[in-house]
Amino acid sequence: MTPRDMLRLCQCDSRCDSNERRGASFVRGMISNRLIRRRTERIRTWIRPTPPPLKPLWSGLWIWLLSENATSLATTLASLDVSSNSLKKTKTMMLPLLRSQLLSHPLYDSVRTVHNLRLFMREHVFAVWDFMSLLKRLQQLVTCTQVPWLPPTDPEASRFINEIVLGEECDDDGRGGHASHLELYMQSMQEVGADTKPIHLFLSRLAQQIPVEQAITEAAILPSTRDFVRSTLRTVSLGRPHEIAAEFFYGREDVIPDMFARLVEALPSQGVRVERLVHYLKRHIELDTNEHGPLARKLVDNLCDQQPQRLAEADAAAAHALKMRASLWDGILSEIQIPSFVSWSHGLAHPIPLNHRKTQGTNFAGTDVFRWSIENIHARLAVAES
Repeated sequence: MTPRDMLRLCQCDSRCDSNERRGASFVRGMISNRLIRRRTERIRTWIRPTPPPLKPLWSGLWIWLLSENATSLATTLASLDVSSNSLKKTKTMMLPLLRSQLLSHPLYDSVRTVHNLRLFMREHVFAVWDFMSLLKRLQQLVTCTQVPWLPPTDPEASRFINEIVLGEECDDDGRGGHASHLELYMQSMQEVGADTKPIHLFLSRLAQQIPVEQAITEAAILPSTRDFVRSTLRTVSLGRPHEIAAEFFYGREDVIPDMFARLVEALPSQGVRVERLVHYLKRHIELDTNEHGPLARKLVDNLCDQQPQRLAEADAAAAHALKMRASLWDGILSEIQIPSFVSWSHGLAHPIPLNHRKTQGTNFAGTDVFRWSIENIHARLAVAES
C-alpha cells in the first residue's frame, strides 16, 4: 500500500463503502500503535543511564512527569532502581522549583484591593485552621499526650514540637495578652470586614461533634479550599511521622515567611484598618524564620534518620503539599478574576452558588450563571422603577 493510499483511507468518511471504512480503521490503529511505540522508545532513551551530570537531571524530570502524582514518586524511583545519590539530587531540583513557582504566583499582586483581600481571607482562614491540625498530630506522635504519662522516646523531637505548639497555640497577641494564631487571624478578618461566617459555622459544627468531612462539605467555601483541607486531613490521618513533618516544614514553616512577606507588600492602602493582619503576618514571619522553621527542619531530619526510603517519602509529601498550596492559590485567584456581574451577584436576592461559577474567559451565554445574573438584574431594575 502506497502512502497516497494510506492517506486516502485515513480521510475516508461515511460515503465510502464498508471495506474502505474497515481499511481506514485498520490504518489508523496501525499509525497509532506506531506513534505509541516511538514515544515509548523515546522515553526509554531519555531515562537510560547517561554520563554525569545529566543522569539525575533527566531521570528525575521524567520520573516526576511519568508519575501520576507526587505521592507515587517514591514507588517509581524504587522500581527504576535509582541510586540514593540521584534521589538526593532529584529532591534538590524538584522542591526548590515548586517553591519558586509558589512564591511567584500572581495571587499576591491580586490582593491590592479591599474586596480581593476580604475574599482571600475568607478562604485562607481554613488553611490557618488546618495548620494547627498538622501541628497537633505531630505533637501526638513525638510527645506523650495521654494519661498515664510516659517519657517521650525522642526528647529532642519532643522539645522541638512543644516549642512550636507554645508559639502557635498561645502567642503574644500584641495587646498584652495571648491568643492562638487562628484567633489572631479571625480578629484581623473582623477588622478588615472579611466574611467570617463560613469559618464560624465550620468551627461550631465541629464543636457539635459533627464529622469533619461533613462540616467541610457544608462550608460555603471554594472547591479548591475544600480540597486543600481534605488533603491536609488525609495526611494527618494516614501519613507517617516523617511525611507529616515534611508537609509541615516544606508546605508551611519553610515557605510561609516568604509568602507572607509578599502579602504584606500587597496590602491595600484604601482606608481600611489592617493593624491586626499586619501583626499576624509579621509575627508569623518572625517566628517561622528565626525559631519554628529551624526547629521544624530538625524535626524532619530526626524523623527521617538518613534512611533513603523515609527521605523519598518525605520529599514526595513535601512536593504534594506545595502543589496543593498552589492549587489553593489558583482557586482564590480564579474567584477574584470572575467577571464583575457574577461577583456582583453576592448582593442579589439569589446569589450564584460557588460551585456554579465560572472563571474569566468562559462563554457565559446559555449557562445557568448567565440566566441567573440576567434574571437578578431585571429584578433589581423592576424594584428601582417601582
